[in-house]
Amino acid sequence: MILSYLTYKKWTLPDSGVTVITLQSPIAYRDLVQGFKKENSLLLCSDRDFNSLEITKTFDFVGDLLLSEDISKRYLTFVVNNYVKTIDEENRNKAFKAYYNLGAVLHDSLLLEDLPMDIDFNKDLKKLLKLLEIHFDRSVLTNPYATIETVLKIHQNYDLGTIPVFFVM
Repeated sequence: MILSYLTYKKWTLPDSGVTVITLQSPIAYRDLVQGFKKENSLLLCSDRDFNSLEITKTFDFVGDLLLSEDISKRYLTFVVNNYVKTIDEENRNKAFKAYYNLGAVLHDSLLLEDLPMDIDFNKDLKKLLKLLEIHFDRSVLTNPYATIETVLKIHQNYDLGTIPVFFVM
């Protein structure tokens, strides 16, 4: 893959592995950040046969790990949706059984209120996970190296087909 910065030079990126691009110019840094965010047209990307590739579909711009937003906003919904699709039947049944038991306990305690109240049991695992407030561990979100490791693991496990881009100043 070839990545070209119009005011500088092109970089030929290997098909696998990690590539580190170092810059000394804050202007070049700004241009690259804006280019990966598609806020300017100073970055061009092509394959080895010089067929043009779209920056936003080729690269996953994570950004500066100390300044950028929480990776949860970018990846958590995707990870949860894939988890729901791939969870095995045994664990799915265990989760619903525990959820049903919780509902039964709450239903019994509602009967003591002597009011016409009921609980609807919903078999939506996504809603159950949302209720449990599933999230990335805080230590991952505050440690840049753990964030990089987590993002790379997400890309590897789910074969996202994009190249994660991190900036460190």
